[in-house]
Amino acid sequence: MHLLHFLSCLPFVTCTIFFLTLFLRSTHFFRPISPKKVRLPPSPPRLPIIGNLHQLSNLPHRSLLALSKKYGAIMLLQLGRAQTLVVSSSELAREVMKTQDHIFANRPSLTVPRLLLYQGKDIAFAPYSEYWRQVKKVGVLNLLSNKRVQSYRTLREEEVAYLMDKVSRLSSLGTINLTMILNTFAKDFISRAALGESLNTNGVGKLIEETSVLLGAFHWGDYFPWLAWMSKLNGLDARIRKTFEEVNEFLDSIVERQASKRAGDDNNEGDAFVDVLLSIERDANMSFPFDKLNIKAIIEVSIFSLILKSSKKNRTGTTYLEYKWAQKNFILNEFYCTAHRTVYEHVSISLKST
Repeated sequence: MHLLHFLSCLPFVTCTIFFLTLFLRSTHFFRPISPKKVRLPPSPPRLPIIGNLHQLSNLPHRSLLALSKKYGAIMLLQLGRAQTLVVSSSELAREVMKTQDHIFANRPSLTVPRLLLYQGKDIAFAPYSEYWRQVKKVGVLNLLSNKRVQSYRTLREEEVAYLMDKVSRLSSLGTINLTMILNTFAKDFISRAALGESLNTNGVGKLIEETSVLLGAFHWGDYFPWLAWMSKLNGLDARIRKTFEEVNEFLDSIVERQASKRAGDDNNEGDAFVDVLLSIERDANMSFPFDKLNIKAIIEVSIFSLILKSSKKNRTGTTYLEYKWAQKNFILNEFYCTAHRTVYEHVSISLKST
C-alpha cells in the first residue's frame, strides 16, 4: 500500500526536485564565497534561473535603451548563466573599446559561432590571443589598408563602367530599380576583390543570409547549459549542421579554384584577398599555425559580412544605407536645381515685362 502511494507521488517528487535544483543553481547556494565584496554596476531586478532575459523584447536594442535610461549608462544584466555588461554612452564605449580594450578584448565562446566558424578560427569570434592579433593584422593590412584599396582601382573602374552600361541599357526600356542594381554592383565588386570571381548572388546570397540569421540565433546551451538539448529539439542544431556543410562546400570550391590558378602559373600570385591568405599558408616563417581551415574561417566572417552589408534585405547595412542616402540627396538636389532654374526664368520674364 505504501509502495503504491509512493509510486503515485513519484512524478510530483521528481518535478519538485528538478525545479528546486534549478532554483538553487540560480541562487548563491552553490557559488563560492568571495573573500571580499566586489563592486558591480547597477542591475535591474532579476528572476531566478532566467535572470533578466524576460526584460528583453524582440527589439533588444530598444529594451536596452529603456533599461539604460532607468539604471544608467553602465549596467549589469544576468542572461541565464551569462553575466553581460551593457554600456550606453559614447564615453563609456570609448573607454571599453579603446582605453581598456586589453581587458575587454576577449570574446565569449558561443555555440553557434564555434560550430559555423571552424571552432573560432576567424577574426570576429576568435579568443584574444597571439593568433587573433596576427590574423587581425593580416586583415587590416591586406584588405582594408589604403595601399590595398588603391590596388583595386582598375577593378573598380571595370565594375563602374559595367554599371553605367547596365543602367543605360535598362533605362531605355523603362523604369529601373536603381537600388537593386547598386546592390548587385557592390556584391560583384566585393566578391571579385576578395575571392577573385563574381558570385552567383541568388544561391550564395541565401546562404549568406542564413549564416547571418544563425549567428544571431538564441542557443539554449549558451545561457542554460543543462537545457542545451532544447536546441536539438527545436531544430536549431540541425540547421547549423546543414548550413555549415553548405558553407564549407562553397568555401572549399573557392579556395581550390584559386589554389589551382596559382599552381598552374607560378608567376600568378593574384590580387584577391584569398590569394593573400594562400600565400600566408605557404609561408614557412609564420609564427602561428595557418592552414585551409583558417583561410575558410577568415573568408566566411570577413567577406560574408561585407556582402551582407550591401544586401537590400539587411536594411541596417552600411552600404545599403549609403545608397539610399546618395539617391535621396541626388533626387533632392536635382529637384532644387530644377525649381531654382524655373523660378529664375519666371523672375527674369517678369522683370523684362516691367
